[in-house]
Amino acid sequence: MLVSDVLTRTTEALNDPTYERWTQASQIRYVNEAVLAVLAIRPDAYPVSGNLTLVAGSSQTLPPGALRLLDISHNVGGNIVTYLDREVMDRLMPSWRSATESLRIKHWMYENKVPKKFDVYPPAKLGAVLYGTWSAVPTALTALGDTLAIDDIYMTPVVEFVLYKCYLIDTEFSLQPNIAGTHMNMFSMLMGQKTSKDVAYSPDLNQKGGNPNISIAAGAV
Repeated sequence: MLVSDVLTRTTEALNDPTYERWTQASQIRYVNEAVLAVLAIRPDAYPVSGNLTLVAGSSQTLPPGALRLLDISHNVGGNIVTYLDREVMDRLMPSWRSATESLRIKHWMYENKVPKKFDVYPPAKLGAVLYGTWSAVPTALTALGDTLAIDDIYMTPVVEFVLYKCYLIDTEFSLQPNIAGTHMNMFSMLMGQKTSKDVAYSPDLNQKGGNPNISIAAGAV
């Protein structure tokens, strides 16, 4: 999905193919805002995978530009690492944070309330390396030929968000705020439907042949 693909749709909807009322530069800026709005709801829309070099101790921080941790799979060059609920760890081993530091990590723990932090057990020895996946902020878009980092499936929500921003900023006519609200409602509805369907058909949450209409409360990304 290119920036030009988005703006072809927005300029058609705005009946402004030559950018007389809403400039190309402002619409590209709104596309960047739309991508961030998508990531705020679906951080998995732009996953980045790579090595996580740990500092000494149990508490770790994601790399610069990361939004939140999505997964950790294994020690680089070594065994797998499994997720463990921190409350369970606290109950089973209250002193786990003071355990002997190691280059071989067994478990990782994460709290949604602190999205850029995670814990490891045993506490890491300086230089331990894990392989993980995290949500990140994409490079800002500046030109029509730039490619959006998020998948094409988000085309319509991005278009709706750009239209929302266009009508929100343009207050010359009294009906513009109402039109802006309509596009924001459409963006929110589309993002909610996308999340609901992904949860309903997730292999992690549904066994083969199970009920696909699982509640979103069962677990969202």
